[in-house]
This record gives sequence, structure tokens and C-alpha cells, in this order.
Amino acid sequence: MAQGQLVRIPQGQIIGGVCTGLARYFNMDVTLVRIIVAAIVVFTGVGPFAYLLAWAAMPKQGEDTSPLESMISQAKTWNSQRTVGGRGSQTSPQDRSDTFNLYDDDQK
Repeated sequence: MAQGQLVRIPQGQIIGGVCTGLARYFNMDVTLVRIIVAAIVVFTGVGPFAYLLAWAAMPKQGEDTSPLESMISQAKTWNSQRTVGGRGSQTSPQDRSDTFNLYDDDQK
């Protein structure tokens, strides 16, 4: 029933290509998939969230990574650049002079 990789297809898309990709993946008519998705959006509270999640998780046709994978990769890169060689990785909490200590008077 399902064939190939699940991807967003820009040709014939109305919003983000999710329904077109689902229709091709499940070998269904795209209009039927759009009606099903519209019914889920209208009759449940999860429709818009589910569509947005599907858009983020599905890579665009011809691309290797989805928007969600790209965001996770960028966050990991940013986090590693922020912590490697940064002040937090070289000093312990006791060595930091800018740390607030509620009991500072008791230690003197």
C-alpha cells in the first residue's frame, strides 16, 4: 500500500505539500486526502497541530532532511559552540564570582 519515502511534494501543493505527499505515499487521490485532513482540522482540536507536525517532520521532495531535523541540528551546533571553550565549561560554580549566594554573610 505505502510506497517510497514520505516527503512533502511542492507540485500541486496548496499549503505545505503535506497532503500531496501523503496522497502519493499511500497511493490515494489528493482530493480525498485533503478532505480527510480538513475534516480532522474541523472536527478535532489536533488537526492544525498535526498538520504542522507533519510539515516539520517530512522532508521536502529532493531534500535529505526535514525542517525539524534541520532545527535540531542547528540547535546542537549552537549548543556545542556555546559550551565548548565557554566560561561555564572551564570554571566550577564555586569559582564564579558572579553567582548569587543567599548565605554570603554566613560564610564570612
